[in-house]
Amino acid sequence: VLTSQEVLCVDREALGDTLTANGMDSYPEYPDPTGVLAADFAWTLLRIDFHRSLTPGKPILDGEYHPCAGAYDMPDAYFRAAMWAPALHGKDSAALWVYGRVDEVSSDWHANGAEVLGHSALDFLRLAKEIHAFQRQRAPIAVYYGGYHDNYRSTGDRGNGIRKAYLASLFQDSDIGMLTEKRVQAGALSHYKVVVLPAGCSVSPGANLRIEDFRKSGGAVVQC
Repeated sequence: VLTSQEVLCVDREALGDTLTANGMDSYPEYPDPTGVLAADFAWTLLRIDFHRSLTPGKPILDGEYHPCAGAYDMPDAYFRAAMWAPALHGKDSAALWVYGRVDEVSSDWHANGAEVLGHSALDFLRLAKEIHAFQRQRAPIAVYYGGYHDNYRSTGDRGNGIRKAYLASLFQDSDIGMLTEKRVQAGALSHYKVVVLPAGCSVSPGANLRIEDFRKSGGAVVQC
């Protein structure tokens, strides 16, 4: 039986195990508010990698994708990346924020973006087999997701820990998997070569024993 918290998506793992598809309402950020990157895709890609890792046989649907954050100029390259990066990570479907609303977070404000999105959709059809090949790659690196509220943006230092760990892994030129307490206890560590433990994550004694066994058997454990 799902609790109210689980229905409100606090426990996305429980929902993913129960439902036939995974959903989200995600948004990248342009420009990156920290000034470190051109754009920040961490929130969107972490969610996709989470679902793809835990329930790889279920489609990932984004029913409210927000590539636009404001009415200011946004370059074509950003819009192209906002479509391609989620697709390569495993997002199967996206509905962009338009819905007839005239507000500055709608893609209606960006004629150049609408053109890029149209071309990208055609490219997805043309290159579907190649995109699927990227989506089906087995990740050698896993980031442990434990002890966090769903939206890590609002969880202070603990949420910032998983964000930093995921971003660091994202730039290793490799697919990234996500691990939870439940998956560790079920033996999912055997699928990976490297496990990253973010700063502030919560690891139970049982999961910690399995991680130590993973390390002793030759796996690499990175403690942030």
